Amino acid sequence: MKINYYPFLLITFLLASACQQIQPLQCKKIARFEVINASIQETQMALELIIENPNTFTVDVKNLHCYIYKEDQQVGIINCDSLMHFKANTEAIIKLNTTIETKKIISNAIDMLLNANQTVQFKITGTAAVGRGHVFINMPIQYSIEKKWKELMH
Repeated sequence: MKINYYPFLLITFLLASACQQIQPLQCKKIARFEVINASIQETQMALELIIENPNTFTVDVKNLHCYIYKEDQQVGIINCDSLMHFKANTEAIIKLNTTIETKKIISNAIDMLLNANQTVQFKITGTAAVGRGHVFINMPIQYSIEKKWKELMH
């Protein structure tokens, strides 16, 4: 009796490739800031991030929750419950909204005008549910950028 191993090998290969480890998405840069609405107490801003998916498969992201820091001082929060799809080995631009206290923006604007050559560090930290199909795991988000104020104004 001859046993055919090809179907078994094919199923094993498909299961192994389906269970491939998900690599975290990488934030490449902040593309731009845009003021949506401003009031005395708070300012709503849109933030465009360029995200790269280093995986060889499409990755879905949901339940994004991040904090924005300027020089270790929290200035904003990003919450996004939408389901986002990132195609394999590509970059994508995502637009996120945040709310920042207006007094923090005003103090930073004064600092920006007086110290245009000063280097400033911005960080985005948080978590997001990343997965394929219906299986999601929480992954950390870490992004940091150091720029001079005058470079951020362009």
